[in-house]
Amino acid sequence: MDRGTKSEVKEESIEEKQTTKQILSSLNNCLGIPKRTKEVIKMYADYIKLYKKNQIKIGNLNMILYCNNNYSEIVNIINRLLYKEGITKFSNYELLTEVNYNRNNIGANDLCVINCENLKEYKVTKLLQDYPNAVFILIYNSDSKEFIDNIKSKFTWEIQVDEPTEQEKIKYIKNTIKQHGLECKVTTAELGALTGYDIETIDSCLIGAILRANKKKIDYISKEELHIMKRPNNKQDLKKLNQLVGLDEVKQQVQQIINYIQVHKQRGTMPNLHMMFKGNPRNR
Repeated sequence: MDRGTKSEVKEESIEEKQTTKQILSSLNNCLGIPKRTKEVIKMYADYIKLYKKNQIKIGNLNMILYCNNNYSEIVNIINRLLYKEGITKFSNYELLTEVNYNRNNIGANDLCVINCENLKEYKVTKLLQDYPNAVFILIYNSDSKEFIDNIKSKFTWEIQVDEPTEQEKIKYIKNTIKQHGLECKVTTAELGALTGYDIETIDSCLIGAILRANKKKIDYISKEELHIMKRPNNKQDLKKLNQLVGLDEVKQQVQQIINYIQVHKQRGTMPNLHMMFKGNPRNR
């Protein structure tokens, strides 16, 4: 594990001065965090204080995060809460995988993030036994249900992190652009084209756009800077499809896909859109 650099030491001293209330206020900027999750994290912060003062003898600080991705901000907040009470080293945590898994690398004051797919059950159990003073966060996704059922009792805390909705992502994009002193000259409808991506990809688009705007010495972000393609005209494209001879089954499947996407859009969830095309190449 990385034991920190001089720049990180400076960062730690700043974080140490933050109050618990200031750290928890960061939750308001996190995407996909339901109200119940915020309340649990506030309880977790109170528990850390009591744990540090030895007023609580049972349980532990280990946590299961129920999410498929979008967990980095929450892990960062949890780590800052733990660091404030001297339980972990602020700059010293990483995702444990089969590749970098080495028991000699784990310290008593480390925060270890584990993906269910990366470490088998017996290894997680052994880690918890061998390092009772380290804090472990287990990332759960929908593909690891059997694994989580077998090891759930080893973790005291459980919280849910949802996928951000389209509205949350649009607000995040606008706020990020504004925070950099720039104006967003992209309509809400156009920004919707970015919401199919995860936050990491959106951040990458934003960073690139901001750098390009600064290089050009302009005070706004355009859709060209964000590399947004014009949204297709669904009605017009469907009309063209329906005018084709035959392909009745294909036309029905396309309509089902559109309905499927619309339902997920209303729910604020992101569907799986992977497809495989078969048949004559001229019809693809």
